[in-house]
Amino acid sequence: MLPAFPEFVEVAAGIDVDLVLDGELVTFHGGRLDFAALQQWARCMRHNSPRAAHSWVGAMPVGMKGHPGARRGCGWREGIRTQTLGMDSTRRAVLAGLLAAGLVPAAAGGAAAVGPRPPASLLGGEIRRLPTSRKVLALTFNAAWDESGVDTVLAELRCRQLAATFFPTGQFARAHPRAVRAMGAEHGLGNHSYSHPYFDDLSTGQREREVRRADMAIRAAAGTEPLPFFRFPYSSTTAKSVADVNRLGYAAIEFTTDTNGYLGPGRGMTVERVVERAVDAFGPGAIIQMHVGSSTGDGIVLDAQALPRILDAVRAEGYGVVDLREFLVAGESEGAARIAPDARHLSPSGRRTDR
Repeated sequence: MLPAFPEFVEVAAGIDVDLVLDGELVTFHGGRLDFAALQQWARCMRHNSPRAAHSWVGAMPVGMKGHPGARRGCGWREGIRTQTLGMDSTRRAVLAGLLAAGLVPAAAGGAAAVGPRPPASLLGGEIRRLPTSRKVLALTFNAAWDESGVDTVLAELRCRQLAATFFPTGQFARAHPRAVRAMGAEHGLGNHSYSHPYFDDLSTGQREREVRRADMAIRAAAGTEPLPFFRFPYSSTTAKSVADVNRLGYAAIEFTTDTNGYLGPGRGMTVERVVERAVDAFGPGAIIQMHVGSSTGDGIVLDAQALPRILDAVRAEGYGVVDLREFLVAGESEGAARIAPDARHLSPSGRRTDR
């Protein structure tokens, strides 16, 4: 059962509330959130505009005057109700937005995760190596800047039929929804916060808002369910911040090594050094962190350039690539590895074992 709701909710000025309504990500900047008006807006925008991120200020319907929907004839008309988006769905969307904004306690929203959850072995601390003794490792990619390397990375993984986990920020998801949708169509999506702040400097409420806002932005961009995996900005963690994200249902997935490819040629990195850092970290349960964009804006993504050589080394050394999603499905047991092409036929020494 949903909590009892009035016909509208007043939100103080200066507080943003993100809502996902019928596939649209919209941001409300304070005023009156009217449920019936939201229903009508979602219906109209569904039929008159492409998927996009929008924002508006002020009460509805008055606040619709400056909203992109108003320019498409999507203003409020008294008495109209739509069956496209049910009232319960609208209230769930608003409740989720209020939760993300920290305006209601999580317990009031029935915040229990839907779908697979992290096993106990992934909770209680930051995870820098997966809990397994098998020769498997995980490939992970952060997305916080541009999308210069996304297509190259996805094509290489697709060619080799290997899985990875991508960790976009919420701001990246809003700026590059096509890229996030492409990632989510083939791979798991984690959560890398909304605006990439240092979590050490945030209160518990501010941390929750960062995580929930990112979750909503990623959902809207990808059209799929994000994974309950969180990666801290700058990999800056404390026991308290890890406990905060665990309380929200997320495992804190960090990394065994960062290839440092994001530094780019301008700060002394090369493809060769990227490959070397990755290979040096190979070991049971290793988590390799890479990036899909350029931190300098020059469009040079060393991790994307180095990926084929890294994957060649994975195969040559007899490792498998594990999909982090399989840990969720398996619960307390170890995730099953997807073996790199031909690796299943090799012993660690390189000798074929099945022919």
